[in-house]
Order: sequence, then C-alpha cells, then structure tokens
Amino acid sequence: MKQAERKRKSIEEIYQAALCEFAKKGYENTNIENICKEHHISKGMMYHYFHSKDELFMLCVKRIFNDLEDYLKMTIPSIRQDDFLQAIRTYLLKREDYFKDHPEQRKVFEKALFNAPTKLKDEIIKARHSLKELNRQFILSSLDRLELKKGIDKEKALKYFDVIDYKFKDMLLLYVDKNEELDLVDAFDSYNELLNMFVFGIANK
Repeated sequence: MKQAERKRKSIEEIYQAALCEFAKKGYENTNIENICKEHHISKGMMYHYFHSKDELFMLCVKRIFNDLEDYLKMTIPSIRQDDFLQAIRTYLLKREDYFKDHPEQRKVFEKALFNAPTKLKDEIIKARHSLKELNRQFILSSLDRLELKKGIDKEKALKYFDVIDYKFKDMLLLYVDKNEELDLVDAFDSYNELLNMFVFGIANK
C-alpha cells in the first residue's frame, strides 16, 4: 500500500472514531485516550496525525461542512425552478434529509454551531464560510422570484434569512409545542405555516 493511501485510510479511521465519540459524549467529555481505547486505534498512529482534541474536533467539523456542502451543490440544480417559498422549503428539507442519513454528523454540526468551545469559535466560523456562502447565494438567486417590501433590499433580506436558517428548527419545535427530536417531513403542515409567516408576515397594515 502506498504511503498516501495508508495515510488516507488512517485519517478516515480516526475521523470515524472521533465523530462517534464527539456525537455521543460531546466536546467536553471526549478525550484522545478514550477514542483510542474505544475504537482500537493505536496512540502512535493517533499522535502521528493529530496532537490535540481540538484538532480532532475541527477534523470532524470541517468534514461535516464539506460533505453537507457537496450534497447541497448536487441538490440545488433540481430546485432552482420552483417558486421562492417552495425553493426555500425544499432546500431546508433536503438538508434535513441529509442529516437523517447522517445522525452523528448532525449532532456534531449542532454542537459546533450552538455549543462550540469559545477557543474554537473563530476557526469554526472560518471553516463554515464556504457552506454559509452557498446558502446565501441560493437564497439570493431565489429572491429574484419574490417581490420585496418597500425599504427591504436583498442584503437586508439575506440577513433576515440568515437568522431564520440559524434557528429555524428550534423555532419550529416551539411552534408545534414539542421538546423532543422533530422530523420536519412529519411536521410538514406546521413547517409550511411557520415558513409562510416568516416570509409574508402575520398582519395587514
């Protein structure tokens, strides 16, 4: 086996082990020793490639951001022809579909976004830049199909949807009065109601 292939396989093995432990125990309760012990990885191999828990966590975070971005790039061409509300709805549901198939990635993704170690926040923001830009470009292209209110330009609309995107699922949980994990597909009617209100408001002036 060539050195490059051996390195790739070693890092993949370490990634899968670290992802499992971070998803199960969180950042604070995970350490390199337990990852090695629980997944039968030699410390020699581990420390040859990674020297700290922070490096392992960022390995997982960057991989998740990249994998999700690749998936969404394949998805976007199939939904560009929908109307604005349908496009946003489909885009968010497609992302949910991805995480349903990758539950460990979802847990680490949410930890990175909502409960990241303070010392890693800047690095996480940098790592997420490309994925966030993809989201923004999709919304920007979709806004061409929406008539904005007077005084609202595309940049303001983008900031608004950044906020919605960041906490939409938490807001949906409150809207349907659920505390446990929510399947967005099963909650489709409530999902549509809330998204409609976000886009079109609730009051006539």
